Amino acid sequence: MVLHVSAAWVYPLSAKQERQFISLQRKLLLNISGAYSTTTTAALQVIEGLLPLHFKADQEAVYVRVKRFGKASHLKDQDYDPKDFEGKVSTVKFHPASFDLEDRVSFVHIFNRHEPINIYLVGSKIDDRTGCAF
Repeated sequence: MVLHVSAAWVYPLSAKQERQFISLQRKLLLNISGAYSTTTTAALQVIEGLLPLHFKADQEAVYVRVKRFGKASHLKDQDYDPKDFEGKVSTVKFHPASFDLEDRVSFVHIFNRHEPINIYLVGSKIDDRTGCAF
């Protein structure tokens, strides 16, 4: 939940905000791992296989700036430009109840007996068998 609003905070994160993230993550990692309170935060992150929370917050902030706001951003010697990423995929414009299969797919048997049948083979050979299709 904290990462969801991280893009709304000042970008990039200040040192104080990084310390707050580390403190928050440390409490959670101690509860999850059951380790002693003298265990370092870095060791807890390695044991649990998690990135430091302030790194994830930076990544999330860059993602939101580039994808949602359409602004160029910079993170760890890497520039991110919105033009380098794909746009939104358009959704279906018709209601499924009004979809008429007969208008979309031809049920007329189209087969020319004068042309040879083309069989396409798939390169995968599973159990010494080759898949094929017309």
